Amino acid sequence: MTQTVRKILEIDGRDRLQPPPYMNGGGERRAIASLPTPIRSRVRLGAPRPPKAAPTTELSYSFRVIRPFLRALRTRTSFPSDVLHGLDALEPDDRVAISIAHQMLDAAVEFTGDADLGLKAAQECTKGEAGALDYAIMSASTGQDAITAASRFIRLVTDALDIRIDIQGDRVAALFENCVPLSRVAADFQLGGLYSVLASIWGSSDKVELSILLAHPAPADTSEYERTFPGATLRFGMPQYGFEFAASVLDTPLRSADANLHDLMRRHAERMLQELPQALPITRRVKGLIAEELAGGHPGCAHIATRLQVSPRTLERRLELEGTTFTRLLEEVREGLALRYVGGQDLPLCEVAMLLGFSQTTAFHRAFRRWTGQTPLQYRRSSRGEPA
Repeated sequence: MTQTVRKILEIDGRDRLQPPPYMNGGGERRAIASLPTPIRSRVRLGAPRPPKAAPTTELSYSFRVIRPFLRALRTRTSFPSDVLHGLDALEPDDRVAISIAHQMLDAAVEFTGDADLGLKAAQECTKGEAGALDYAIMSASTGQDAITAASRFIRLVTDALDIRIDIQGDRVAALFENCVPLSRVAADFQLGGLYSVLASIWGSSDKVELSILLAHPAPADTSEYERTFPGATLRFGMPQYGFEFAASVLDTPLRSADANLHDLMRRHAERMLQELPQALPITRRVKGLIAEELAGGHPGCAHIATRLQVSPRTLERRLELEGTTFTRLLEEVREGLALRYVGGQDLPLCEVAMLLGFSQTTAFHRAFRRWTGQTPLQYRRSSRGEPA
């Protein structure tokens, strides 16, 4: 087996393949049991999924997101099918850590050399592929209700995506805001997969005037995009990924509408949401990024939002839902690091100020006195038991 293929199922060092503990115990164990012994010995099992949602620091995808890639790799490429055999035992609603899923995808793209793999996987998506999410959307009464259902229940398939609706006159944009970076292949699949999920909307109006918004530059050959999004206008180099369409679509009755089924699927999807593990709060992710960016001088809200691939407005809204603000988090991170650097290390105070992103040492001194009631030097001496 080549090094590239091996990377898909065994990841060395700190990135070792380790299924998250909330994955379905039975499916996970069947998958791992079917792997070759040298690989199986490197995979560590988590505990079975608890009956209630358990907190986790891992963002995850539903296995439903991965299944179309398995079909595409088997039918559209020369990828060794035996390497994928272990994944067949997973249940559709098992969860896979996003960090692992992206490493698997990168390795598959490297092996196949196929930059259009995401589009080909999207073409493999079938009716009902996304489970409860699919049926909640297609049974909605109007385009507006369908998009509301998509926004509400998107977490059934991914922890990393929000869908924001922006109405400008007679046009509507459904913009994708991901809190993790996506490769071109991953972004292509996300667009193509959601295009398929929202097919009930596109098929209910003759005047959709659909545009596909792509944030990456146009490749030399766009034929695979044209096959994935038939009849739509492709717009490359846009600020965000998403769809743009006629505002009249929002009020258009869906041909697949079914009020009884929609009510049933909404209630079922709500229960499924409650059973999902709580992903790492945005507050903790933002504080981690602030700490990374402080020394480089880019700890501002706009830059952190860019790192998370969301708009500053969306980031502030998410933080507000968790009862905090970006300014408060920046202050908390600076204070915590300041106490550690000043009290526990021998760094010169001018260097501490620089590491905390202060342009002037005097500004750092004022902030430190506000936090502790002492100057940095007084705090350093008192923390070491030295006379003031």
